[in-house]
Amino acid sequence: MDPHTLILFALTEAAMAMSPGPAVMLAMSNGSRHGLRGAAVGAAGIKLGNAPWGNK
Repeated sequence: MDPHTLILFALTEAAMAMSPGPAVMLAMSNGSRHGLRGAAVGAAGIKLGNAPWGNK
């Protein structure tokens, strides 16, 4: 792989790794609308949904 392509890939991957995913956006949205309890309920739902895949 040529160095220019590798640098472009690394920069793109870094930007994607730093951007929040849908689960983080849900928690932020629930937290801003419904406070800590709403964020906790959303986080519990995310954890429950991830349970079959063994995500920690």
